[in-house]
Formats: sequence, structure tokens, C-alpha cells
Amino acid sequence: MTTIRSGDTGEIAAILNATKGTNYKFMIQVVQDVDAINRANGIKRGIVLYLDNAQLIGDMLIAMAGGVLGPPRPLRMPRLELPKRRSVVMVSDKAQAISVCNTLVMRSGAFGVDMEWPVAQGAGSGRVATIQISTPEREYVMHLLHIADGPQKKTLPAELWSFLLNPTPKKVGHCLPADIKKLDRDYPRGQPIPREFPGVVELCDVATPRLGELRKGGRVKKRSLVELGMATLGKELPKESHLRMTSRWALVKLDKAMVHYAARDAYATRIIYEALLQMPLLVPDSASPGAAASSTSSSSSSSSSSSSS
Repeated sequence: MTTIRSGDTGEIAAILNATKGTNYKFMIQVVQDVDAINRANGIKRGIVLYLDNAQLIGDMLIAMAGGVLGPPRPLRMPRLELPKRRSVVMVSDKAQAISVCNTLVMRSGAFGVDMEWPVAQGAGSGRVATIQISTPEREYVMHLLHIADGPQKKTLPAELWSFLLNPTPKKVGHCLPADIKKLDRDYPRGQPIPREFPGVVELCDVATPRLGELRKGGRVKKRSLVELGMATLGKELPKESHLRMTSRWALVKLDKAMVHYAARDAYATRIIYEALLQMPLLVPDSASPGAAASSTSSSSSSSSSSSSS
């Protein structure tokens, strides 16, 4: 390990060359000591950590360092954050999940829905770990490891499936149909799920008629949730890499940062949808190709009638 002090600012950076024999506990202790020195000198930006193999050990180091490592990638726009006044309810048992789903399925309106699952380098993605739901009042984060039962904990409550597949309330999500299909692969429902989901609203389908197509490199590209937030709200949804792509979603207990990340995504989905509904269509319904064809057909019919009379 090498530590470098900047002559201009006094900041200390830690440069770590990790190998198979690296003592990570000692490494993190040094990083925490460096952080303490920085803070004693009025520097509160966190440690900048340089690693040759950051993707392999980054998650572990971040978890061990307890929030010391940073700073995160600078955002291009103001931060799209979950307001502090919002209540986040962690749902971590089957009875509670059934109760929540039975309540939500009776409601109308539109809720933001999102899912998270673990991703391990070289091993692909694991089973869906959380389903997060944003209502006008609060966010629910359902930890499926404690909700599923049956052999290998692969059976989800019928009430949860009912909430997801019912026509009401509307479930708004980014790539949500694909997420529901993955959920069915990970936790087989026991009967085929429908090809289409009448209660699901795909966020990009709402966005394109209002924002137009996004083209990059000559191709039409589907907007990410981050891009939708910037286009509609003028804010950027943070996507911390150590939370977005990590194997830690498979843990028995999720830490506060992970629960917050999950709840924030669902909240962002819902408020982006609400903002989109306030935006005018680029092509009004009356000027849509279908309406135009109908109008032409009516005119022809009218003209023909007039001519024969």
C-alpha cells in the first residue's frame, strides 16, 4: 500500500495493490485511519481508493470499510433522492407480505414497482431478492428470502402474484414485464403466467410519445431509468455500482444502504410516471396515423355520398 498526500490540499489518497495474500482487514484499518486523518484536517470527502482488481473485491471492501470509501461518481444533474419524510417499510415475513398485498390489490391508481437480484462476476444473476413498491404514502421493500416458502424457498404467496398480475392497481415499471417473467422463472408460480400483463405499464411506452425516440449511434435506444429521470424531472437517479451490481443482494439481512437504494428506485419510477402524464404528447391523438386514416376514410365516404346525391 502507498499513501500520497497532496501538497496543495493536504488530502490523502490510498493506493492499494491487492494480491491473493492481501490482508484485507489490515488494509481497511489503514483506510479508516487515513479517513480519520483526513477528517481531523477538515476533509470529509472520503478516501479515493485505486485498485487494479476493483471489480473483484470492491463490494467486499466497501462493506468492510463501513461507508469510508468514496467519493461516488459526480452526478450530471441534481440528485433524485428519496425524500427524508418518506416512510420505508421493510417486509420480511410471509404474513406481513400477504397483508400488504391484500391491501394494495384493493386500491386504484398507479404504483411504482421494481426488483433487485444479486449479480456475481462470472456466475451471472441470482434469484430475485427484493420487490419494491412505491405508493403515494410510502415504499415497501419485500425481502423474498424471508417471504418464500416450500422446497428451496421457491414458492411465493398467491397474494403477491395476484397483486402483480391483477389489472388494478396499475404497476408502473422500467422493463417490469421482463422482471415479472424472471420472477416466475426464479419462483415458479405453478401455472403459466400470461404473455401480456394488463395491469403493468411500461415506463418507456409512456415516455416515447412525449419525449420522442432516443437515438444513439444511428439506432433507437431505450431510455434507462436514469435518463428518464433527467429528461422529465431534471434530476439524476444515483446508481452506485457497489449497490447496483453486487452479490450482496443474496444476503440474509440487507443493510440500510441497500434498502434505501431499492426503495428509491421504486419511488423514482412512480414520480417519473406522474411527471410524464403531465407532459403533452408530441403527436396528439387526433393527429395519430390511425385517426388520420379514419378521418380520410370519413371524408371519402362523405364526398362519395355527396356526389351520388
